[in-house]
Amino acid sequence: MNVANTIELCRLKEMLLYQKEKRKEIDFQIEILELLIRETAKKEKEETRKWLDEELNT
Repeated sequence: MNVANTIELCRLKEMLLYQKEKRKEIDFQIEILELLIRETAKKEKEETRKWLDEELNT
């Protein structure tokens, strides 16, 4: 293996580590968004149920 190949291999390894770290950040953001979506849907469902109860009771 020559010097140029060794340098290229090190550069590729650093790029891979960088991409893996970015992926972790994106995965975390996805988890947060999924949680927000679930909580929002749950809240909207509860509000809709409350509104229906009020409408049916009047």
